[in-house]
Amino acid sequence: MSGIIGNAQSRSGLVYRYTSANTMSSYSGAANTAGTIIAVQTQLVDAGGNQNSNGTYTCPVSGAYMCMCTAIGGSGGSGNIAISLYKNGSGIGEAAYSIGAQFENANMHQIISATAGQYFYWKTWSGYRDLQSGYINVTFYLMD
Repeated sequence: MSGIIGNAQSRSGLVYRYTSANTMSSYSGAANTAGTIIAVQTQLVDAGGNQNSNGTYTCPVSGAYMCMCTAIGGSGGSGNIAISLYKNGSGIGEAAYSIGAQFENANMHQIISATAGQYFYWKTWSGYRDLQSGYINVTFYLMD
């Protein structure tokens, strides 16, 4: 029977499959002050309703997640821009870091394992440049 085989999550007593149709979020980030979480300015996709407006994405199921962030530096703050991915409040992986120039940008893509209920967010480093509103894109996507 199609639609009742898959991950062991239940809705009305049936087991159903989680897919990218209900485990993906993508948003345009709000202007960001260095040292803060990149919050949602415009939600582009939130299949499954797992994205919080403060920028936190809660994993609905266990699996490998693609976490992506692209941003351009704003006029506030000083120096370069630096962005890190956080899982459950702790920085993980390498940071996206830019070297100063006009329209400098930072891009990062990481595949991270997580269990249901864990959460991700992207955060800029304190003491670095702010991010420019309208030029920040964040995506979280369940890969398996």
